[in-house]
Amino acid sequence: MKRLLILLCEALFCISLYGCSATSDEQIASFESLSYKERAMQLQSLNNLEELGRVAIIPLKKGAHSLPSVNVTYRYKKSSFAIEFTGPMGLQYAKIEVYQNGTTYLNLMGENYKGDNARQLLIDEFNLDIPIMDLPAIMIGTPRGKLTFDEKGYVTKAQFNGYTVNYKDYKFYRGGIPLPKGIEILSPKAKVLLRINEVTVIN
Repeated sequence: MKRLLILLCEALFCISLYGCSATSDEQIASFESLSYKERAMQLQSLNNLEELGRVAIIPLKKGAHSLPSVNVTYRYKKSSFAIEFTGPMGLQYAKIEVYQNGTTYLNLMGENYKGDNARQLLIDEFNLDIPIMDLPAIMIGTPRGKLTFDEKGYVTKAQFNGYTVNYKDYKFYRGGIPLPKGIEILSPKAKVLLRINEVTVIN
């Protein structure tokens, strides 16, 4: 009986980890047999995604915004997406919400801003230039531009409009969905290092 309880606890623990044993070798092989276009279509069909991790912004030029490694939450749904930077005790440094029509809300330490151009709003108020409108595609590993792939067909680098996105590694989650874990975004002003530690919502 004791052994049975231990096994049951281990199984419940794995289920709670979103993909500990939820992805089979067959699901991985099935995904990796798809062309990049087919993979992109499958990934872009996601309706909801929430990820937790860490982010750091490292200036490459004088005047670029700097942010030490802090917590980051990324949320996506069909109508909008948001990224939030928080520090100790849940202190919110910044939150960016972008809606499908382009309307963008930016909160910087309690100061609220609104604009119709997400990239320009970030440049003007946060002194940060990143391909913000491309973020939903970047976060699922389907960026645009000139792409470089590894031997299994996963994107390792994307270059477009003066930006470079490098992917460090991927992890499979529930339902056989692979998502990037380590992402590096290079812009003319800064380098953004993003590490995803947990996926809390995916469907």
